Amino acid sequence: MSDTAADRREFLGSGLVDVACARCGAGVRVRKTSAEHTSIQWSTAAQRRCEAFALRTGCPALRRSIEDAVESGRLLVG
Repeated sequence: MSDTAADRREFLGSGLVDVACARCGAGVRVRKTSAEHTSIQWSTAAQRRCEAFALRTGCPALRRSIEDAVESGRLLVG
């Protein structure tokens, strides 16, 4: 089995694109594996910066920023 630390890093980091929220500027790393599925990696700094993060309800401004990144071609789906 080739499940090494490097394989895990590749799996977790592959395809991630930096996206900043247009409202608060929180920078997250995002991967879209389908139109319905979005993976977001939050840094500690982004968690502190985004008021909606603490609510655990999602942030409409970040969601729109991710959609903009897809529409502009900076973030690919799939």
